[in-house]
Amino acid sequence: MSHYLEIAKIESQVEYTVDEQTKSETKKTRDLLFLSVPDSTNSGQFIKLGKGTYIIPIKAYSDNLSKEIEFYIEIFWNANELKSKSTSNFYVKQIKKVELPKEIIKEI
Repeated sequence: MSHYLEIAKIESQVEYTVDEQTKSETKKTRDLLFLSVPDSTNSGQFIKLGKGTYIIPIKAYSDNLSKEIEFYIEIFWNANELKSKSTSNFYVKQIKKVELPKEIIKEI
């Protein structure tokens, strides 16, 4: 039986700004990346990820496995608008423990 896990999601957010001189309103849409984990400091919200590279550890358990499976997901985010998706503004990939930066290995 397969199960899917949502790790992160991209949501569009609309912002309105008002020019003080002309009093005209401008609508701007930007894309935000959220980790699919509730934000403990902001009830009802998810953790918003800023621009950068994130490494997320995943531990999977199952009754039919002899031990847990541990793997890592790397997410790179450098976008405000994802009309043109490319690895220069967004990517997700699985990495192995041996590929982790030395600074992270020291912490785990």
